[in-house]
Amino acid sequence: MVMTMIAVNRNAPIAYHFLFAPHSPEPEGVLVDAAGMPVLTDYQAVDWKALAISARSAIDGVVPKGIQLFVADDAADVFEVLNLCPWSVSSHVGRGDFYSRFKTAVEKLEMADMRSGITSLSQYADDYHVNVPSAGRRPPLGGIIITVKFPNASHVGDYLHNVTHALFGQIRRDNGLALGVGEMSPALLSWLENQFGVAYGRRCESYFVGTTRPRPH
Repeated sequence: MVMTMIAVNRNAPIAYHFLFAPHSPEPEGVLVDAAGMPVLTDYQAVDWKALAISARSAIDGVVPKGIQLFVADDAADVFEVLNLCPWSVSSHVGRGDFYSRFKTAVEKLEMADMRSGITSLSQYADDYHVNVPSAGRRPPLGGIIITVKFPNASHVGDYLHNVTHALFGQIRRDNGLALGVGEMSPALLSWLENQFGVAYGRRCESYFVGTTRPRPH
Protein backbone atom coordinates (compact mmCIF):
# COMPACT_ATOMS: atom_id res chain seq x y z
CA MET A 1 0.00 0.00 0.00
CA VAL A 2 2.82 2.42 0.90
CA MET A 3 4.67 1.68 -2.35
CA THR A 4 1.43 2.20 -4.29
CA MET A 5 0.94 5.63 -2.71
CA ILE A 6 4.54 6.61 -3.54
CA ALA A 7 4.00 5.60 -7.17
CA VAL A 8 0.73 7.56 -7.32
CA ASN A 9 2.40 10.66 -5.86
CA ARG A 10 5.27 10.47 -8.35
CA ASN A 11 2.84 10.19 -11.26
CA ALA A 12 0.53 12.96 -10.05
CA PRO A 13 0.95 16.57 -11.21
CA ILE A 14 2.60 19.09 -8.92
CA ALA A 15 2.95 22.88 -9.11
CA TYR A 16 6.01 24.70 -7.74
CA HIS A 17 5.48 28.33 -6.74
CA PHE A 18 8.31 30.88 -6.82
CA LEU A 19 8.33 34.46 -5.60
CA PHE A 20 10.09 36.65 -8.15
CA ALA A 21 11.40 39.99 -6.81
CA PRO A 22 13.11 42.22 -9.40
CA HIS A 23 15.75 44.72 -8.32
CA SER A 24 16.02 48.41 -9.09
CA PRO A 25 18.96 49.55 -11.24
CA GLU A 26 22.34 50.01 -9.62
CA PRO A 27 23.59 52.38 -8.32
CA GLU A 28 20.33 54.38 -8.39
CA GLY A 29 18.41 52.03 -6.12
CA VAL A 30 15.02 53.47 -7.08
CA LEU A 31 12.32 52.63 -9.62
CA VAL A 32 11.58 55.74 -11.70
CA ASP A 33 10.84 56.56 -15.32
CA ALA A 34 13.31 57.93 -17.87
CA ALA A 35 12.77 61.45 -16.53
CA GLY A 36 13.52 60.35 -12.98
CA MET A 37 9.90 60.61 -11.88
CA PRO A 38 7.92 58.06 -9.82
CA VAL A 39 5.17 56.14 -11.61
CA LEU A 40 1.92 54.67 -10.28
CA THR A 41 0.09 51.87 -12.10
CA ASP A 42 -3.43 50.46 -12.08
CA TYR A 43 -2.69 46.79 -11.39
CA GLN A 44 -6.09 45.76 -12.73
CA ALA A 45 -5.01 47.06 -16.13
CA VAL A 46 -1.69 45.19 -16.16
CA ASP A 47 -1.36 42.53 -18.87
CA TRP A 48 -0.48 39.55 -16.67
CA LYS A 49 -1.15 37.21 -19.59
CA ALA A 50 1.68 38.87 -21.50
CA LEU A 51 4.01 38.06 -18.61
CA ALA A 52 2.93 34.43 -18.78
CA ILE A 53 3.76 34.39 -22.50
CA SER A 54 7.12 36.12 -21.92
CA ALA A 55 8.06 33.76 -19.10
CA ARG A 56 7.04 30.76 -21.19
CA SER A 57 9.26 31.98 -24.04
CA ALA A 58 12.20 32.02 -21.62
CA ILE A 59 11.89 28.28 -20.95
CA ASP A 60 10.91 27.11 -24.44
CA GLY A 61 13.49 24.66 -25.65
CA VAL A 62 14.70 24.13 -22.09
CA VAL A 63 11.83 21.96 -20.86
CA PRO A 64 9.20 19.76 -22.56
CA LYS A 65 5.97 21.42 -23.71
CA GLY A 66 4.02 19.44 -21.12
CA ILE A 67 5.57 21.49 -18.31
CA GLN A 68 3.30 24.52 -17.90
CA LEU A 69 4.02 28.01 -16.59
CA PHE A 70 1.60 30.36 -14.84
CA VAL A 71 1.87 33.85 -13.38
CA ALA A 72 -0.31 35.40 -10.71
CA ASP A 73 -3.02 37.87 -11.71
CA ASP A 74 -1.78 40.37 -9.11
CA ALA A 75 1.46 41.37 -7.39
CA ALA A 76 2.88 43.23 -4.42
CA ASP A 77 4.28 46.68 -5.06
CA VAL A 78 7.86 47.54 -4.19
CA PHE A 79 6.89 49.29 -0.95
CA GLU A 80 4.99 46.21 0.22
CA VAL A 81 8.10 44.14 -0.41
CA LEU A 82 10.04 46.62 1.73
CA ASN A 83 7.26 46.48 4.36
CA LEU A 84 6.76 50.24 4.09
CA CYS A 85 3.84 52.54 3.32
CA PRO A 86 4.50 54.88 0.37
CA TRP A 87 2.05 57.48 1.64
CA SER A 88 3.57 57.90 5.11
CA VAL A 89 6.70 57.12 7.13
CA SER A 90 5.09 54.12 8.82
CA SER A 91 6.07 50.48 8.47
CA HIS A 92 3.77 47.47 8.62
CA VAL A 93 4.62 46.08 12.03
CA GLY A 94 2.79 42.86 12.84
CA ARG A 95 2.03 41.84 9.26
CA GLY A 96 5.15 39.71 8.78
CA ASP A 97 7.45 40.05 5.78
CA PHE A 98 6.49 39.93 2.13
CA TYR A 99 7.59 36.30 1.81
CA SER A 100 5.38 35.06 4.65
CA ARG A 101 2.42 37.06 3.35
CA PHE A 102 2.73 35.51 -0.11
CA LYS A 103 3.18 32.07 1.43
CA THR A 104 -0.12 32.45 3.29
CA ALA A 105 -1.90 33.18 0.00
CA VAL A 106 -0.13 30.45 -1.98
CA GLU A 107 -1.03 27.78 0.57
CA LYS A 108 -4.71 28.37 -0.27
CA LEU A 109 -4.29 27.68 -3.99
CA GLU A 110 -5.74 24.63 -5.70
CA MET A 111 -4.91 23.16 -9.09
CA ALA A 112 -8.14 24.61 -10.51
CA ASP A 113 -6.82 28.11 -9.75
CA MET A 114 -4.19 27.71 -12.49
CA ARG A 115 -5.64 28.06 -15.99
CA SER A 116 -4.48 29.42 -19.35
CA GLY A 117 -1.20 30.75 -18.00
CA ILE A 118 -2.77 32.64 -15.09
CA THR A 119 -2.90 31.76 -11.39
CA SER A 120 -5.94 33.29 -9.67
CA LEU A 121 -4.07 34.66 -6.68
CA SER A 122 -5.94 37.97 -6.45
CA GLN A 123 -8.80 36.22 -4.63
CA TYR A 124 -6.43 36.13 -1.65
CA ALA A 125 -5.19 39.72 -2.06
CA ASP A 126 -5.88 40.56 1.58
CA ASP A 127 -3.10 38.15 2.56
CA TYR A 128 -0.29 39.90 0.68
CA HIS A 129 -1.44 43.50 0.11
CA VAL A 130 -0.73 45.80 3.05
CA ASN A 131 -0.90 49.17 1.28
CA VAL A 132 -4.06 50.90 0.08
CA PRO A 133 -3.87 52.10 -3.55
CA SER A 134 -3.83 55.80 -4.34
CA ALA A 135 -6.80 56.48 -6.66
CA GLY A 136 -6.63 52.81 -7.67
CA ARG A 137 -2.92 52.93 -8.48
CA ARG A 138 0.18 51.43 -6.87
CA PRO A 139 3.97 51.89 -7.09
CA PRO A 140 5.90 49.55 -9.43
CA LEU A 141 5.86 45.77 -9.00
CA GLY A 142 8.09 44.44 -6.24
CA GLY A 143 7.15 40.76 -6.06
CA ILE A 144 5.01 38.30 -8.00
CA ILE A 145 4.34 34.55 -7.92
CA ILE A 146 5.49 32.53 -10.94
CA THR A 147 4.34 28.92 -10.98
CA VAL A 148 5.74 25.91 -12.82
CA LYS A 149 3.40 22.92 -13.13
CA PHE A 150 4.84 19.49 -13.87
CA PRO A 151 2.52 16.85 -15.39
CA ASN A 152 3.96 14.37 -12.91
CA ALA A 153 6.24 14.81 -9.93
CA SER A 154 8.91 12.53 -11.37
CA HIS A 155 9.86 15.32 -13.82
CA VAL A 156 10.81 17.78 -11.08
CA GLY A 157 14.32 16.46 -10.52
CA ASP A 158 15.06 16.51 -14.25
CA TYR A 159 13.84 19.98 -15.16
CA LEU A 160 13.30 22.27 -12.16
CA HIS A 161 16.89 23.54 -12.16
CA ASN A 162 16.59 24.34 -15.89
CA VAL A 163 13.48 26.43 -15.26
CA THR A 164 14.88 28.45 -12.37
CA HIS A 165 18.11 29.13 -14.23
CA ALA A 166 16.30 30.27 -17.39
CA LEU A 167 13.91 32.56 -15.50
CA PHE A 168 15.90 33.85 -12.55
CA GLY A 169 19.54 33.08 -13.29
CA GLN A 170 19.64 30.79 -10.26
CA ILE A 171 19.62 27.00 -10.10
CA ARG A 172 17.37 25.28 -7.60
CA ARG A 173 19.91 23.10 -5.78
CA ASP A 174 18.47 22.31 -2.35
CA ASN A 175 15.45 22.69 -0.09
CA GLY A 176 16.26 26.20 1.14
CA LEU A 177 13.75 29.01 0.69
CA ALA A 178 15.93 31.54 -1.16
CA LEU A 179 17.35 30.68 -4.55
CA GLY A 180 19.52 33.78 -4.22
CA VAL A 181 20.30 36.71 -6.48
CA GLY A 182 20.66 36.19 -10.21
CA GLU A 183 19.89 37.90 -13.51
CA MET A 184 16.33 37.69 -14.79
CA SER A 185 15.65 36.65 -18.36
CA PRO A 186 15.43 39.50 -20.92
CA ALA A 187 11.79 38.50 -21.53
CA LEU A 188 10.86 39.24 -17.90
CA LEU A 189 12.78 42.52 -17.88
CA SER A 190 11.12 43.73 -21.07
CA TRP A 191 7.64 42.96 -19.73
CA LEU A 192 8.31 44.75 -16.43
CA GLU A 193 9.51 47.94 -18.08
CA ASN A 194 6.69 47.96 -20.64
CA GLN A 195 3.95 47.46 -18.05
CA PHE A 196 5.20 49.70 -15.25
CA GLY A 197 7.01 52.44 -17.15
CA VAL A 198 10.13 52.43 -15.00
CA ALA A 199 13.68 51.15 -15.45
CA TYR A 200 14.48 47.91 -13.61
CA GLY A 201 17.90 46.37 -13.11
CA ARG A 202 18.85 42.96 -14.51
CA ARG A 203 19.30 41.45 -11.08
CA CYS A 204 16.49 39.75 -9.20
CA GLU A 205 15.85 37.64 -6.15
CA SER A 206 13.79 34.47 -6.20
CA TYR A 207 12.33 32.31 -3.47
CA PHE A 208 10.66 28.92 -3.34
CA VAL A 209 7.27 29.48 -1.70
CA GLY A 210 5.54 26.09 -1.78
CA THR A 211 3.78 23.48 -3.88
CA THR A 212 0.23 22.61 -4.86
CA ARG A 213 -0.91 19.05 -5.46
CA PRO A 214 -4.29 17.66 -6.50
CA ARG A 215 -6.62 17.26 -3.56
CA PRO A 216 -7.38 13.63 -2.70
CA HIS A 217 -10.82 12.46 -3.75
